[in-house]
Amino acid sequence: MAGILQYVLWLVLVPAISGVQDNTSTQSVDVGDNGFTYDPDTLTVSPGGKVEFHFYPGNHSVVQAAFSKPCSPMNDGSVFSGFVAPESGESDMVFTLIVNDTDPIWFYCAQVGHCQAGMVGVINPPSV
Repeated sequence: MAGILQYVLWLVLVPAISGVQDNTSTQSVDVGDNGFTYDPDTLTVSPGGKVEFHFYPGNHSVVQAAFSKPCSPMNDGSVFSGFVAPESGESDMVFTLIVNDTDPIWFYCAQVGHCQAGMVGVINPPSV
């Protein structure tokens, strides 16, 4: 009887548990690995999730902007990675952003000309 009960619990709990979303998941973004790009440039991240930005050669950054003012930093102490400029390969410095809610986070590279060249991205884009 105990074996049957364990089997029934296994049949019920495993599908239920596997459907639970892990809000502490970590997603990675490559910064400047292929020129003026974030890869991926669009992510959907649940509250509590993390985004790790991995920097490649070139002088790059991650700066939060408002949708209405792209390529301009927000003035409220928002996201700023600082400039990271590895000479070759991936930098040891990884910038980690913890996502607190589902609001969009627009970001760009503040190095001169990079944002204007299309080096922009968004976490949790609005649905259209």
